[in-house]
Amino acid sequence: MMPTWRLRDFHDDDLDRAVQIWDQDGQTDDSPPVFPISEVMAVARTGGPAVVAVVGEDLVGMAVAQVQGDRAWITLVALAGTWRNRGIGSALIAELERRLRIQGVRRIVQGGHRTLRAHVTPGTPRRICGSGVGVRAGGIR
Repeated sequence: MMPTWRLRDFHDDDLDRAVQIWDQDGQTDDSPPVFPISEVMAVARTGGPAVVAVVGEDLVGMAVAQVQGDRAWITLVALAGTWRNRGIGSALIAELERRLRIQGVRRIVQGGHRTLRAHVTPGTPRRICGSGVGVRAGGIR
């Protein structure tokens, strides 16, 4: 039986493992991140919207956003390679999106994730997880 994963808030002691997952995720894609990991982690550590996926006590994924007014930028979505294709990435984005809506965000811009970039065509508005919140690759609409 497959171990169960769950989502929770980012904690400061998640930092080392989150950076490891980000490094591992970067090895599977040659496109450079838009936001440096130091900036992403600073947002997470100062209370910005950040969600992690854990199996037991092991962190296996993370999603982070930056908020300015009614707009947000998804700056990171990263998963440990062995936990891909299990719905965790979608769940991370959905939970991050839910938290952003609660904060009054009306527009979400994909800003820094390599994998998400592959799923959103630049210049084409898309919806994240069917919520009605718009996302556009590479810029604000």
